[in-house]
Amino acid sequence: HDIIFSSGFDEEINGWRSAKPLAEAIEARYGKDGVAFVLDEGFGGIKNIYDKTFALFAIAEKGAISLKLDVSTPGGHASMPEEHTSIGVLAELIHTLEKHPDHPKIRPSSPLLAELQCYAEYGNVDKKWKKQLRSPKQWPKLAQELSREASSRSSLMTTQAVDLISGGVKM
Repeated sequence: HDIIFSSGFDEEINGWRSAKPLAEAIEARYGKDGVAFVLDEGFGGIKNIYDKTFALFAIAEKGAISLKLDVSTPGGHASMPEEHTSIGVLAELIHTLEKHPDHPKIRPSSPLLAELQCYAEYGNVDKKWKKQLRSPKQWPKLAQELSREASSRSSLMTTQAVDLISGGVKM
């Protein structure tokens, strides 16, 4: 069996424009059981970590949820606004969400745990760090330490990003 690497471009919308057509093309070319496995957006590179060379697989997709907030307030004129406009109320809601982020965690089922264990086994790591990694009671403290680096944070906790806003429609 061949090993296929496919590279999609629309991960954020569940791959309907790239991953699905890529999968259909691979199946048409190689048959239903024609490949050993497919890596799609899963290669994290080859890096020197803890004085050893590691091939990294970026396979920790956490899923996604989209939240739609609709805010309607009485209309008016900007020269005599209500106490709180729709945009002000929405801004407060967003601010409240962002004030309460998730907390970093190391979970037994997490691919990150397996990655860290691999570093501990084969890398040149501190004995204290290895000991922390072996003890689930130490994982909260270790997660806090690791989350100081932005590159680790998204693997340790659910992230949130307000990235689309539309409004100001007059009716």
